[in-house]
Amino acid sequence: AVELENLPLKKDALKELDLPFEVKAGFIGKITLQIPFYRPHVEPWVISISRLHLIGAPVKQSEFDEETERSLDRKRKSALLDALEANWKVGAR
Repeated sequence: AVELENLPLKKDALKELDLPFEVKAGFIGKITLQIPFYRPHVEPWVISISRLHLIGAPVKQSEFDEETERSLDRKRKSALLDALEANWKVGAR
């Protein structure tokens, strides 16, 4: 297992989650990554996050831009379709 501690959190790290707040600052106390030695492409990986410290603030309404929101929505939908297609291709084998 690999362990990383006290990693800074980027301000845009959680932006894709569409949370009602924005990250002002933060850090991850500890991340543990367990990658299977044999068959890493088949066996599941385990990622554990401990002690997430986060300072957030409400998203300002003035920052809302309809075109930006549409673009983000299209990107999210495209990523979802890509993931579904990849999962379907793996299952079709």
